[in-house]
Amino acid sequence: VGFITANNGNLRGINAFILGCREVDPQCLVRIAFIGTYYHPETERDAAAFMYNVGKCNVVMQHTDSIEPQLYYRRVGAYSIGYNYDQRSFLGDSVLTSEKLFWAPIFANCVRQLQSEQRDPVRRANLTTLSEDMRYGLDKGGLGLAPYFSPVIPQYGQAYIIE
Repeated sequence: VGFITANNGNLRGINAFILGCREVDPQCLVRIAFIGTYYHPETERDAAAFMYNVGKCNVVMQHTDSIEPQLYYRRVGAYSIGYNYDQRSFLGDSVLTSEKLFWAPIFANCVRQLQSEQRDPVRRANLTTLSEDMRYGLDKGGLGLAPYFSPVIPQYGQAYIIE
């Protein structure tokens, strides 16, 4: 399985993905490509080609913003996992599912934190970053899966993922 990402700022997501893959197959090897950008379609496509041709990855996922990895994998008859939104809706069944980001709860929390710190000079003086508050996963509503799976994933597999 290949994982294309911009940088090492998403190690939590990468680790979670690896753990999920290994829960299904303890021998699963996840190859990671750090490409240094969130949006550069040509670089993302090249990374996907490398994962498929050299890394021998039959599935690819990415934490970058173009659809080039999914397009490449669809062209070669392989599978992908989308990112940011339901990419299966326009790329078809080669996209197994997609990770979706929901920014509203994240930004609402950031605004609440900033408002609180404006009223409290001690907290405002200690504010260094909002990055810790940006880590909203499934439990806090900042992350989810697309509502539909590719039909190549059997019903029992879909139920297991949802569980």
